[in-house]
Amino acid sequence: MNQTQTEQYLKSTLAALNALRYEAAGKVTDIRWCGYDYGQDPAPQADAGAWPLFHADETWGGSDLHFCFDAVVSAPEQAAGKKLVLRLNTGATDIWNTDNPQIFVYLNGSLCAAMDMNHHELTLSEAAGAGETYAVRFYAYSNYSQKTNFFHLTLHTVDPIAQKAYYDFKVPLEAALLLRDDDERKALLYSILMQTALRMELQNGCTDRGESLASACTFLSEALERHRGESVCEVYSIGHTHIDVAWKWPLRQTREKAARSFQTVLSLMKAYPEYLFMSSQPQLYQFVKEDRPELYAQIKERVREGRWETEGAMWLEADCNLSSGESLIRHILHGKRFFREEFGCEDNVVLWLPDVFGYSAALPQIMQKTGLRYFMTTKIGWNDTNQFPYDTLYWEGIDGSRVLSHFITTRNYVPYPELCRSHNSSTTYNGLENASQIMGTWQRYQNKSISRKVLTCYGYGDGGGGTTPEMIEEGRRLQKGILNLPKVRFSKVRGFFEDLEQEVSGKDVPLWCGELYLEFHRGTYTSMAAVKQKNRQCEFLLLNTEALAALALSQNAQAALPSLDAAWKLLLLNQFHDILPGSSIEEVYTQAAADYAQLEDICTRVCTDLMTQLSSPLGFTPCAPEKADCMVLFNPLGFADSFAVELPAGLALDEPAQYLQHTAQGTALYLVENAGAKSLTKLSVVPSDIPAPQPAPTERDAIALETDFYCITVTQTGTLVRLYDKEHERELFSAEAPGNCLKIYDDRPYEFDSWNIDASYALKHFLPQAKTKARLVENGPYRYVVRVCSTYRSSTIWQDIVFYQDKRRIDFHTRIDWQEHQHLLKAEFPFRLFARKVTADIQFGNVERATHRNTTYEQAQFEMCAHKWVDCSENGYGAALLNDSKYGYSAEGATVALTLLKSGIFPNANADIGTHTFCYSLYPHGGDFRTGQVAQEAYRINCKPLCFFGSDTAPAQALPRLSISQENIFCETVKPAENGRGIVLRMYEGYGRESHVCWQYGTGYDVSECDMLEQVLHPVTTDAQGAHCRFRPYEIKTFLLTPRV
Repeated sequence: MNQTQTEQYLKSTLAALNALRYEAAGKVTDIRWCGYDYGQDPAPQADAGAWPLFHADETWGGSDLHFCFDAVVSAPEQAAGKKLVLRLNTGATDIWNTDNPQIFVYLNGSLCAAMDMNHHELTLSEAAGAGETYAVRFYAYSNYSQKTNFFHLTLHTVDPIAQKAYYDFKVPLEAALLLRDDDERKALLYSILMQTALRMELQNGCTDRGESLASACTFLSEALERHRGESVCEVYSIGHTHIDVAWKWPLRQTREKAARSFQTVLSLMKAYPEYLFMSSQPQLYQFVKEDRPELYAQIKERVREGRWETEGAMWLEADCNLSSGESLIRHILHGKRFFREEFGCEDNVVLWLPDVFGYSAALPQIMQKTGLRYFMTTKIGWNDTNQFPYDTLYWEGIDGSRVLSHFITTRNYVPYPELCRSHNSSTTYNGLENASQIMGTWQRYQNKSISRKVLTCYGYGDGGGGTTPEMIEEGRRLQKGILNLPKVRFSKVRGFFEDLEQEVSGKDVPLWCGELYLEFHRGTYTSMAAVKQKNRQCEFLLLNTEALAALALSQNAQAALPSLDAAWKLLLLNQFHDILPGSSIEEVYTQAAADYAQLEDICTRVCTDLMTQLSSPLGFTPCAPEKADCMVLFNPLGFADSFAVELPAGLALDEPAQYLQHTAQGTALYLVENAGAKSLTKLSVVPSDIPAPQPAPTERDAIALETDFYCITVTQTGTLVRLYDKEHERELFSAEAPGNCLKIYDDRPYEFDSWNIDASYALKHFLPQAKTKARLVENGPYRYVVRVCSTYRSSTIWQDIVFYQDKRRIDFHTRIDWQEHQHLLKAEFPFRLFARKVTADIQFGNVERATHRNTTYEQAQFEMCAHKWVDCSENGYGAALLNDSKYGYSAEGATVALTLLKSGIFPNANADIGTHTFCYSLYPHGGDFRTGQVAQEAYRINCKPLCFFGSDTAPAQALPRLSISQENIFCETVKPAENGRGIVLRMYEGYGRESHVCWQYGTGYDVSECDMLEQVLHPVTTDAQGAHCRFRPYEIKTFLLTPRV
């Protein structure tokens, strides 16, 4: 026979073996059903006798719906003594895991299994007795909008000999089929398989079939053993199911997905003693602990046995572009603590983030200082422009910290890659553990010269149930190795990384410096602006509340710690990488809004309690503003600063505060100078005797103004056609290229609508049209305010543009009623500067990025992510864009554009529709971002002072206030220690400059440096001036202040 005929014969043999594995034993026709809902108990004790029959031609389904199906099954005579299984066919075999029917199964009153499109078989008995009955109830979930699911139940007996023969034959055949036609190994495998097939008796009615199959399998095993060479590599394999905490389903469904998937794992572990499974995300375990305690107890037992690995470190797989540095630390702190306290497991060492949309350059240092030695992702393989050049590497952060990293390379094997019409380098964390993907994992791996060890995680995610029996069966065969092809090693993730570290020791391991930018999903910096704004606000709100708790620690503020813990977990939950990026369904954001409201309520109550506890040292009793004769101001900044405080009409601040001017809303602004950092300042409140002016607003097509710093011309659409810097004698804009030009782009990405921005978006844009003339609504000694209003289609944009007399910053207070779909809104600033790069704020530091397009890497970075600011400077002069809630921006040449809104239609048809209120700022300055103190100015628009009104009862006692000797050392975090015994301060160096620093926060403390998990490292030298330490460029340091006894 020729090769084609051989292949056809071998494939038909495999098909015959497949058919022999199961023998039909009857259909189940008496099925009853009933609609159910979340929270209803599906326990089989409920009588189903009154439920209607589910007929064979009926269908079921719908979005986010539940049903119960009930059946009593009898074992037929032919099943006596045999393994009897019940198989479910819903017909849903060609839709994504997220949408297929997913089912809890109860057998004789106990939860025993879970089903989905990949797991549709239930073992009723290993050796059935004729006539035995089994009561089966299915608690079924549908998330597919169409009512198209069947519910067909059939009984089958299993032939274990045919089952074994099928997998024994399948695995080497599939491997052989993948090899190139000129590969000698292909001919050898075909020869062995042909000899095996000819030993099998497959005809119906053959009495010695079992004996022939067993004999053929023995021959096959021995033949493969004789020809087995040294495998080219080992593919370390771990069972896994990646579950998005929210995405195309609400959080309440995630709780069920986790329980169903974990139930499947437990079922497989009973059948396969060698099966190892790993799952990260303590949030999922917490859900199961709360909802299914009996299931959770079984998980704990498997963890104790060493078969279930709890790794990954973070509370959940958080977005690493948008989450603050402090949030990333808390993810690891809470995640590690949960795994330690709940499972008694050894300390996590792997940061496991398979599906996150980019990785901050701050992460390696955070990892090192939280005890994480290894990093894993697959998502970088999704780049749309450049294939990332390494799969095993050291990743170096902005401070020089390095972590060993490995990117999973799992994908199907490609026999003739040179014939592929397009190069697709994408990889998967939903591995299949078959010959193609085991061979493909090695084929795709780019660092073969330094390691022969690679990693795969196998199992369907997002409700697909994880690992299947087929995967384990095939993995068993691949463990032995086929010829010299890659072989499998069932392993834990930690074991792989420890072996990899030893394997590459002393070798020339590639080094990647800086951020891991994902050339894909660039729209996630902007989509669903409201959730991003609430995230930013709540991050700072929690830091402010903790700083107040630190001030009150001597007043028994430990009582606030459980509430703060709960608030942090609400924030962390909504930083999941499909919630915060804006890529989930609408209901997820309804729930997120409720979570943020709950978080804000917790912090409000805690702050109220803390101020009551501080009333004695402050000489202050809280009360309503109209009854107050004093006000306590909390400065949340890490440096002393002055604030313009806005007071309600009729109230004034007594000296030393200074009146500035009234606002257009009739409130009064007062200047409070030199408020201590992270501390409280008490001021006297008196009745106001200053009448609010009633100016007639000036209305013009364009308004010209002059401040101490600038000569300005503002048009009726809010563009700056002139901004002349008087101090530096620089024009920043012109009439042909004005600043604050709002541009609306047609945004229709090829795929992943809410995730992606395609480079083609820039081909077409529109400009809003002025609705009114520009109006000068404030004209006082402190500031000018110009109000403009413009429209685009059904949307309206209002801006109050604020020019200050005493500061260089220009604020754009913006309100938008946005009613457009698939449009991208940007505020563009074409600076008259010569700059080859911009500097962008990230967690605990900043990074430089090119503004030219020399290479494909730079071309791919047409949309980037920054936190509070992005700066464009030439030698001696520059300008920064600051923001209070935006993250996406673009920069080409000296044109920097802040991305304000992106309103995709999938998976949320109403994304970003509604009202948005936010502020961004323009900040021209001398020098670079360091000389101009850009970071400090950005903190000012994000960290507003907290004001508490009350009655003055006594002079205030001195409270701790933070002082730091160097302006390049920033402190965001002052908090009670996690154990409630002491205060923790976290600081970072923000200029890229090594510095010796003296800092102080109160007195009467012993100071130690600790890691980010608050484990003490060593004492810090202190004297009368404070604590002394040295910071490396961009180093983060954590200090523990313990009260002296």
